[in-house]
Amino acid sequence: MTNLYIDGIAVVLPSEFSITVKQENAFFTKNGEYTYDIELSLLVPENAKLYGFLNRLNITDRPATKRKAVLVADNRVYLNGTEIITGWTDTKVSIQLVSGNSELNYFVGSDELISTLAMKETNPVVNGSVSTDYVKKTYPDVDYNLMMTYDSLHQVDKNIWLYRLYNNDINNPYAGYIVQKENIQPYDYIPQPYLCAYMRELLKALGYTLEYNAIEDTPYKSVYIVHVCETYKWNEMLPGWTAKDFLQNIETMFNGSFLIDHRTKKVSFLLNVSYLPKVRNVHLQNVVDAYTVEVEEEEESDAVNSTIKYKLPSSEYYKMRCLPDVVKEAAKHKVIDEGLFAFFGKPENQVTDTIFDYQSVNRKIIYLEGSGIMSNLEMVDELASLVRENAESELELEFVPAELTERAFYMEGIEPSEFYFGQYYIPSVSVSDDEPDETTYDSIHNMVNNLSEKKESKSNIFLAFFRGLNPVQIGVMPANSYPLAFIDRFFPTTSWPATLPSDYPTFNLVEMEKYFYSNAYKIDRKNAIKITCYDSNLYPASSVFEIFNRRYLAKEIEYTIGPNGRTKAWTGTFYPASISDTEVQQRWILSDGKWRDGGVWLDNGRWLDS
Repeated sequence: MTNLYIDGIAVVLPSEFSITVKQENAFFTKNGEYTYDIELSLLVPENAKLYGFLNRLNITDRPATKRKAVLVADNRVYLNGTEIITGWTDTKVSIQLVSGNSELNYFVGSDELISTLAMKETNPVVNGSVSTDYVKKTYPDVDYNLMMTYDSLHQVDKNIWLYRLYNNDINNPYAGYIVQKENIQPYDYIPQPYLCAYMRELLKALGYTLEYNAIEDTPYKSVYIVHVCETYKWNEMLPGWTAKDFLQNIETMFNGSFLIDHRTKKVSFLLNVSYLPKVRNVHLQNVVDAYTVEVEEEEESDAVNSTIKYKLPSSEYYKMRCLPDVVKEAAKHKVIDEGLFAFFGKPENQVTDTIFDYQSVNRKIIYLEGSGIMSNLEMVDELASLVRENAESELELEFVPAELTERAFYMEGIEPSEFYFGQYYIPSVSVSDDEPDETTYDSIHNMVNNLSEKKESKSNIFLAFFRGLNPVQIGVMPANSYPLAFIDRFFPTTSWPATLPSDYPTFNLVEMEKYFYSNAYKIDRKNAIKITCYDSNLYPASSVFEIFNRRYLAKEIEYTIGPNGRTKAWTGTFYPASISDTEVQQRWILSDGKWRDGGVWLDNGRWLDS
């Protein structure tokens, strides 16, 4: 028996009711999990009442939109999502039922801006005070930080902290003594949200709960969004961005997939490189011993097989972070084969036309001036592209590591113009330079020719890491002295690059590869097989399927549902996959009275009692 409930009220389905349910695997496609199109008769009193008799010409009120929809067949819930009215006539109404990824795509699939969503507001100034927790702690202990940031458009510093030059601690006169600025004005302190916290709040605004975020299991949980927008409202921090663009860029940068539980409205963000251990391993029964191989065109570019690069601005700073090919070809190259002090103490290495390959740390350095320990060096090319041999496609990351610029420390009781105490490298970003047109026009013709509707211009999204106070001495400042934002484990100074601890993350794409851009799965995405199955169970398309003792990943599964429930036969399109037992956490198990080997062939055949 099949039943459809809208806001808890059963609708009357047509006697010839039949729909094909397509369940898609978010590991391969972002198109969605469920989408159903249904027509209902408005000549049936129950349906006409539910839809407010909208087929009558004298009715002006319209029924509520985005109502809760539940589709049940054979006592199984096939959909727990949202009803969308797509049109009607005098006799029938057309609706679309969406759930899972499809429902999320519906809500974010339009051009609706993040700025139109209801997100939280966080004013860091409480009763005139600002807590130092926001510069001494990191995520998940706090949802945002107050790292000092330079607004390059207006040439002002935000989130200023004052440092006491000397204290009673003779052995460590600078460490940890930071206080808020005096005479705090609105927006002197603006929250810098952590990326994971922003993902959670954005999905909450869309009606979902982020139950699991795999980024939080990596050092990249300390990534935060750098901005200088004068606002405490989280929905105003990314002008011009839609929720769809933001979430898609999360998936691209971290090579992950959002999985939506259509029953609980809970979302998980899984990394594709560690996707399989998080999903169910199932054994399909009653599979028809015949199949069709469908040779498919090459799938869209993926992070494992493509060349990956940042969509960097064209400024000199970013050209030094990712050296143009023409510069690499024109420059001389030399390998650093000993310690930096000794190497740059030699006159033959004190040259400015050479890129030095510091192979022991997988970085490149250029020489600026000085000798030996007094050398002035600069790390370069740390944001270079991750180039894959034989790559047929290219992925460009729109989330960009923030520029770091040198600013002066602010000292308590001392005007910045009176005392310079460098070197403090902090993120530098700008807001949109679109200024309102305050010109007064004296005629309608001039207004038509000169005025246009203002649109919210799309800003860049810049990222940095923040883990609290500096973990090592940088310059004259000892460890635990001041808040430190960074984009690489090798931090710039006015002389030598400082080395942060080895567990600190980096936006260097080669090092990011081990977390996000490589895996051991061998998936044949060109030769999909299509099978017919009579297994009575309902399996998530995200599962690992064992079919005739070989493992497969589903691209899509299709069921046919009629007025009396689901038809017995269903079809699926699957990709052959070579996956180890460890990946799906399988060992020899006793299941339904049979010993099963987890999909492993033995020399003398399969061990599965009949």
